[in-house]
Amino acid sequence: MARLSIDSIARETANEVRAHFTAFATLTAAFVFLPGLIFALAVPPSMRDFHMPAPGTMPTLPGWFWAAALAAILLQSLVTLTIAAIAGDPARPGHETVGATLARMLPALLRYLGALVVLFVAYLLLLIPVTLILVAVTVAFGAVGGKAITSNPQLFVVLLALLLLPALLWLGARLSPMVGVFAAEGSGPVSGIRRAWRLSRGAGWRIALLIVLTSLAAILVALVASGITGAIGSLVALGGAIGAARLLVTIASGVANGLLFILFSAGLGVIYRQLRAAPPVTS
Repeated sequence: MARLSIDSIARETANEVRAHFTAFATLTAAFVFLPGLIFALAVPPSMRDFHMPAPGTMPTLPGWFWAAALAAILLQSLVTLTIAAIAGDPARPGHETVGATLARMLPALLRYLGALVVLFVAYLLLLIPVTLILVAVTVAFGAVGGKAITSNPQLFVVLLALLLLPALLWLGARLSPMVGVFAAEGSGPVSGIRRAWRLSRGAGWRIALLIVLTSLAAILVALVASGITGAIGSLVALGGAIGAARLLVTIASGVANGLLFILFSAGLGVIYRQLRAAPPVTS
């Protein structure tokens, strides 16, 4: 018996979004969209238009930039936990208000951030042996007459990413219930990671496929939205209202990203709910 059904996840996520759209949209607008819009408009034009810096030309970022970026991460994480709790926590009281759920997620946010720190340290420990192996292979290749890949940093980084990508995708899939675990259970950082790992046992590659399909769909939607808003912004800019065009494109992009954020957060809650309800895999 399959632990997960991609079709049922998509269907249940859509149902949860329809049932709680006002609450999800309000949370996303207040804590994700508006802060992001203010942040985007507050960034100086020289930083907004900065894309591929030449060596030694990276601009100095003000202190408020990093503080605002950290605040944005914290707010997004809090809203993700709240939406996942509403969509996926079977024990959430039916009479609990959205504000009460949001407040209840504050201690869960601290535990969730602690788990992210633990995973980041584990990622660094994983990166060290992989990098050493790749360096040894490329140096050995150069020693027998080839050109060591380490002489081409860009190619070296690409190869390192290709080596790590399948492992990171699988690990991300196995840990995907983690948001639901911290939203619905009182687990600590390490125990929450273990709980998510146990829940996803036997469903890792199915979730990985879902992540790939969702990512491709999100990229497609982002490209279409970017093309439409870019075309409209260009028409507005032709009239001389360059500032209005930039504002229009920023708002439209923020709305599209907000909708994707809602679907992503609700989907994490649904995945957790389905895995929690499924019979445990013992093999």
